[in-house]
Amino acid sequence: MKKTDIQKYATLAMLSALAYISLFLIHFPIIPSASFLSCDVKDVMLVIYALRSHKELKQYLKNYEEEIMPGYGHGEFLMKHTDECRKKIRDTIRAGISDRIRREN
Repeated sequence: MKKTDIQKYATLAMLSALAYISLFLIHFPIIPSASFLSCDVKDVMLVIYALRSHKELKQYLKNYEEEIMPGYGHGEFLMKHTDECRKKIRDTIRAGISDRIRREN
């Protein structure tokens, strides 16, 4: 296992632990009169990790592109169009792997 892999796993573990702990300790309402609209610190940590993951994907999969689906909420496209989403992910990974093999040879 490479040093960078260990660092990634350690970072993921620390962020996960902090998110779990903050889930019970820190809540603040977005609108005080609507207590059900609250923001957790874990949401901020998840956004940070998502941005970092996006950067990693761009580095290893050169053909990876972020795609915004108008009219769909987060994860909604995946749930409603599973086969299409699976095909897009598979094609992106296959193209990225074959591109990487070509560059190494």
